[in-house]
Amino acid sequence: MRLVLLLLVSAMTTAAWAYSDNLEHRVVIATSKDLNSPQTRYLTKVYRVAFERLGKSMSLRHCPSKRCTSKSTSLRVDGELSRVYDYQDRHPELVRVSEPHWSSGFIALTLNDSLLVDGVDSLIGSDYRIDYKLGSYGSQALLYTLGEPPRLYPVESVELGIKRLLYNRSDMFIVSEMNALEHLSSEKMQGEGLRSAGYVSRFSAHMYLSKDHQEMATNLAKVLREMREEKLLEQYWYEEFNHKFAPTFTSPKQMIDDF
Repeated sequence: MRLVLLLLVSAMTTAAWAYSDNLEHRVVIATSKDLNSPQTRYLTKVYRVAFERLGKSMSLRHCPSKRCTSKSTSLRVDGELSRVYDYQDRHPELVRVSEPHWSSGFIALTLNDSLLVDGVDSLIGSDYRIDYKLGSYGSQALLYTLGEPPRLYPVESVELGIKRLLYNRSDMFIVSEMNALEHLSSEKMQGEGLRSAGYVSRFSAHMYLSKDHQEMATNLAKVLREMREEKLLEQYWYEEFNHKFAPTFTSPKQMIDDF
């Protein structure tokens, strides 16, 4: 009986060590993106491989954008999957992984054939009814440079922003290029007449980690550069986007190299 107890305690101790070791090597990353979207599938491929090269495994936690921020800044997760370059300006307690996983831009979606946008400065002094996605730090910070005009309106989702355009409740919807293209590529959006009036800004997108992961962020950036040189980022991009966005989307090589 005593031998059985000793073996049981030994097994439990070994299991506890294994569990502790597993936790030590697991990285939990928050994201507000649809887990089944091409964007997230691409990022999941990239970062799972990158973390594996560092001897770690990655798991995703889905939550609203603001809650992602709350969880990462309070150390309830290890970081956030994708935020714009200057996200760190507002959250210095987070560490930006210096190597980006893509570059893109915020575009102005509209139904107005004559409306043209060339940077945020081109909107200064206008009386357009402008919608932007609530919780999108990049578009929110960008449009606040306009002085928060009365017609600047936050919407809770890309779907709602597009719907408000179609019902003539706004003149333009500022949204990231990839979010726009994902939604506009659906069959139900064909023939609706929505178009891009131009870029409000361009940006690079990065993973962010909590402050206690400074060394990990440095190592992760090195691994991403290696993967980029190996053309893995380009390969994963084609696997998720080529069939859908080839006619209108910036090519993966341009997207990855143009920082």
